[in-house]
Amino acid sequence: MTSQSSDLELTIGPHTFVVDSDPAVSLSLASDGRDGDSDLRSLRIRVRHDLPESLWRETLLHEVVHMCLGLTHLSPRLSEEEEEDLVRAITPYLAMVLDDVAAARRPKL
Repeated sequence: MTSQSSDLELTIGPHTFVVDSDPAVSLSLASDGRDGDSDLRSLRIRVRHDLPESLWRETLLHEVVHMCLGLTHLSPRLSEEEEEDLVRAITPYLAMVLDDVAAARRPKL
């Protein structure tokens, strides 16, 4: 996964999301004071392309968590502030463990 690509697609549940990350997206997001955003209706996630790689990946994961909450219909149960607090709390822990989970193999008995 590279932060220079605007043709990245991610599958979340049964849906394929397009990830946009290019200079035009960076300019648009920066003008709103954001590093990323996402839209469940259009199945799009946008992340600033000018972020350092680690921050780019964390921002992408942050937006993925938002989409997971939306797909599970939990978003309407939360205020915008509550959802953002939840996503900000969960994302760093997920980021820390995802590589380990991806590499993990069930122990042989």
